[in-house]
Amino acid sequence: MGARVCLLLTCFVAFWSALVLPPASGFGIDDLMSRLNFIQDKLQDIEHGVNKQHLHAEHDRQAGENRLGQPLAQEQVAPGLVEKLESLERKVNGSEASLKQKLDSIEKSLQASMKTLEDKMDRLVDDMKTRENTYQDKLRAMENILVSKMDQLQETLRNEVPQMQNQRVIMVENRLKSNPSQAEKVHNDALQLRDQEERTGHDDQIYRSCREERSGLSGQYQIQLQPDSKPVHVYCEQNKFGGGWTVFQYRYNGQQDFYQNWTEYRDGFGDLSGEFWLGLENLHQMTSLRRHELLVEVADFSGNYGYAHYDDFVIGSEEEQYVLKQLGKYNGTAHDSMSYNLGGKFTTADRDNGGYENSSNCAVDRQGAWWYVLCTKANLNGRYQNSLNSLASMYWYFSTHERRCLAFSRMMVREVLYY
Repeated sequence: MGARVCLLLTCFVAFWSALVLPPASGFGIDDLMSRLNFIQDKLQDIEHGVNKQHLHAEHDRQAGENRLGQPLAQEQVAPGLVEKLESLERKVNGSEASLKQKLDSIEKSLQASMKTLEDKMDRLVDDMKTRENTYQDKLRAMENILVSKMDQLQETLRNEVPQMQNQRVIMVENRLKSNPSQAEKVHNDALQLRDQEERTGHDDQIYRSCREERSGLSGQYQIQLQPDSKPVHVYCEQNKFGGGWTVFQYRYNGQQDFYQNWTEYRDGFGDLSGEFWLGLENLHQMTSLRRHELLVEVADFSGNYGYAHYDDFVIGSEEEQYVLKQLGKYNGTAHDSMSYNLGGKFTTADRDNGGYENSSNCAVDRQGAWWYVLCTKANLNGRYQNSLNSLASMYWYFSTHERRCLAFSRMMVREVLYY
């Protein structure tokens, strides 16, 4: 019996050691669960051992009764064992209470840890939201800066590209003025420049006039002269003199023959990428519907340049022989040579409206076509030649008595806006 008691005591000591000994390193959930499992196993072993000892004791008691022929009192059977069992029971109960207390403490500690962890998670989520909002604000600010930079760049390009193109145009014109012998090369340069401008300036939109097109790029566009008319392809000068000009006459190398008949001058001829005449009917349609101003540019073979501006330019209908009805006020650096033609009807070699009776046709004499009134002081559609003695050449009076043959001329109209 003493051996059995020793066995029980050994089990209890093992159980108590597992319960009270501190962990070697830290106190974690996994370690606690391992210890609980270990304690449970030990309790089961102890319970099994107690039951086994109890069975042995009962067996010994019954064996003793059988040998003696009468039952033995419980107090007579291993009195020390009962006391030990009771003591062990008290210890087990105490250990159970202590274990419950520790488990309650662990539960509270876990709940506190979970609460702390939840608080940390909430703070982390709030911090992440704050950072996300901050990043979004920064991204929006950067996007606004980029958009602003792009707008500035586009505005710079809109301002600089036309200036560069205008400089190239002026360069070509100056080369022509200073060295007429290179006319063919200048012509090729001009064609190349025009092609580039057409690629950048042309679009499919239809405008009321060149002034309505606001890209700042010179080139070919479509305008609708009347509300019910077909669109007309024109060349818009958008750089010089404030832009918005529709070019209707352009000469700079003599490649296009301007000694044409009435039909050609009415309908127009030439090429918008080279020398051309836009057409009297188009001029009439433009100037009869809305007020227009006229700008004439001229340059002689010595490179002298001038311009003449008239603020109210009106051309009559074909029934009126495309008469020059109005010019308005003049200003400029070239002489006012067109006022002489005010009221004159347009004359070509095959239709004489020049004012001479029983006399020669001014268009034939001057080898061109114009608003001749007893001929003219301006003959911008005459022969392209550098000859001071020929009245048939393309010329303009730079002063009252100074007629100059021209290497360059350009006539443009622009719609006048009222504010």
